[in-house]
Amino acid sequence: MVTKLSTAPFTLAAMFTGALVPMAFVVAIFADGSWSFNVNTLSDLGISSDDMVAKLFMATCIIAGILMAVFGLGKLLIKHKFDSAAGFLIVLAGVMLVGVGLFDKTTSVHPIIALLYFLFVAIAMFVSAYSEYINRRYLALSITIIAIVVSLSSLVALALPGAEVICVGVNCVWMISEAVSLTFSNDYNEESDNRMVSA
Repeated sequence: MVTKLSTAPFTLAAMFTGALVPMAFVVAIFADGSWSFNVNTLSDLGISSDDMVAKLFMATCIIAGILMAVFGLGKLLIKHKFDSAAGFLIVLAGVMLVGVGLFDKTTSVHPIIALLYFLFVAIAMFVSAYSEYINRRYLALSITIIAIVVSLSSLVALALPGAEVICVGVNCVWMISEAVSLTFSNDYNEESDNRMVSA
């Protein structure tokens, strides 16, 4: 039988991702010194004149992407229906984030990979919102709706570089909320019982 203990590795992966990304990016921004909000994209840190900043940004994307994919895989296996679909989308987003860390802004594939990352996260949010609604997880639903509204509002109110920063920050908060939801919700996929943990 699946227990809350079985969700722990995936929950920790999501929570670490949500905490790691903003902390690492703030350190990189201050260390770079020339980065400006709403002017520079986060990916500009990956081509910073300061080699340490560039390496920190790229490594953070790779590590966070792997952890994000691990969380998505856990959600895919443990949950069911729309929650499982959201998990699959989170896995794809994590893979794209790894790609952002492997291919910097000077490469031709970088814009496509970055766009796919945000696209997969956005679709995952909408799918999660629907699942949270039909499963009556209203706290998680409220957080997801706020995340969607803030992200969409940033696209209207800010230039693309600024909106990107807001959307990444929102995604970090959303990942933590999804981790908590995974831990405390009870609608597990019964078929995953034997795969995840033995009671």
